[in-house]
Amino acid sequence: MSSVSRARRRSLLLAAAYLLVTLVMAAPLVDYGALTTATYVGDARLIVWTLAWDCHAMLSRLPLIDANIFFPAPHALRYTEHHLGIAILALPFYALTQNPVLAYWMVWLAAFAANALAMHALAYRVVRDHLAAAAGALVFTFSFFRMLHAHGHLQLLWTAWLPLSLLALARWYAAPTVGRLAGLWALVLVQSLVSWYLAVMVLLAQLVVLIALVAISDVRPRFSVRHAGHLLAGATAGAAILFWFARPYAGLGGGGLGEAAGLSADMTAYLLPPLNTWLGQWLQAHTSLHPRWIWGEQTMYVGTIALTLALVGAAVAGRRSAGDGLVRALVFGIVSLGFIALALSFGPRPSGVAPFDWLVRVPGLMLFRAPARFGLLVLLAVALLASIGAAAITGRGRPGRAVLLACFPLMLLEWRVVDFPNGKPESLTTPTVYRRLDALPAGAVVSLPDYMGTDQWFREADYLLFSTSHWRPIANGYGRSQPPEFGPLMADLRQFPDERSIAALRRAGLRYVVVDEARYGSGGADVVVRARQNAALRQVVTLWPVTIFEVR
Repeated sequence: MSSVSRARRRSLLLAAAYLLVTLVMAAPLVDYGALTTATYVGDARLIVWTLAWDCHAMLSRLPLIDANIFFPAPHALRYTEHHLGIAILALPFYALTQNPVLAYWMVWLAAFAANALAMHALAYRVVRDHLAAAAGALVFTFSFFRMLHAHGHLQLLWTAWLPLSLLALARWYAAPTVGRLAGLWALVLVQSLVSWYLAVMVLLAQLVVLIALVAISDVRPRFSVRHAGHLLAGATAGAAILFWFARPYAGLGGGGLGEAAGLSADMTAYLLPPLNTWLGQWLQAHTSLHPRWIWGEQTMYVGTIALTLALVGAAVAGRRSAGDGLVRALVFGIVSLGFIALALSFGPRPSGVAPFDWLVRVPGLMLFRAPARFGLLVLLAVALLASIGAAAITGRGRPGRAVLLACFPLMLLEWRVVDFPNGKPESLTTPTVYRRLDALPAGAVVSLPDYMGTDQWFREADYLLFSTSHWRPIANGYGRSQPPEFGPLMADLRQFPDERSIAALRRAGLRYVVVDEARYGSGGADVVVRARQNAALRQVVTLWPVTIFEVR
């Protein structure tokens, strides 16, 4: 068997192994029997809609930014992230099935295996041992940071391009060809288009590791005019592309330093097992410690085994890479990046001199509202050091490899979610009446009851999911921000079907009102009766419990 065939076979085996681990680790958060209908409420449904809109826009050749939500506000996609870097991967699934929920779950599951393979490739470049590289891949892919965000933040799962971009940076630096430069910038750009958070992190990672490559004296070749020319050309082209995507978001503000402070990490977040792990539950029951639960941004538990491997790796990192300046610079850069990210993840301070306080002075970076998410870069550094520590163990022969293999399931068990507060994702089928809109004359739609300002605010995202069945403009919306007219409009429509609401419908240019009696609760039937009696409205479709009224 040729070396190419062996490498291909090994890659397939690794992919299969990581996919199997994914299916086991993700089981508490997935309903494998309902991948076509079941999703978590709120942010998860927002992302389902976002990916579906991106795919619909690409297939129908529509302007990406002119999404169908928050009508009549223009350029409505600017009120949430576009996640185009994920939508490109979801496009084949969406085009074949026209099922946005299934497309979401396909890329959701693929994210874990892709992260593992990418981190495996980066770690293998350093340690040259596949079993040791697997240790880092597991840390990067399945640690509790992923479990924290898995139920609702797909963008923080699709990070495979981050380690691959650093590997590509090292390859380009060693041999600065145009092809390698193009590959490097393609990885940086696709990671940047996944999320604004990821754009900031991948660019910061590239900068720190590049500085390490330039600064360490025995890296060959030395930084040259060719390197500088490539960087200038690549940065110019990359900045132009990113500016085109970032321009619609200009003028949007973040939540301020107060919000950032509430979404910051601390050392406890990294070191204390969360309540939603078996170890966290044991600590809660048998000690005076109070583990944090999974909600929020403060349960990024690294794991005792992973941290032990990383500490061993830190102790031996210099010796392992002594003969390869490029590898040593790569390791030094990524570890330095981890320390920088750790400091940034602690967020702002009252003194105003914390690293995050300085970072957000850069234009646009105030939109980075959750400093704790810099924990992803901390995780990258820990994963690489864990592979180096694992290589020190496998270097002791078969006993060492056996010990490392035994650590893998224990390490995964430390991170596995137990007693997730929301349970399994709930199935939500789009009411059939929404599909009847296709047979009606063109016009914008609003679904009632509206949930804005209630304790069920996250249910507003349901209407976005329903809109994927017809793609009419809808007044409902959900995102990281909202247009200024959205609140007053919904306040008026909450009075439906009185004259104030009818006037608001006409001002906004809304033609159809979809009323769901069941969602109103006990008062739903009365709303429908009064709407039928209002001469300004005409009932056009009823499939209980949902009725569509047309504004005359």
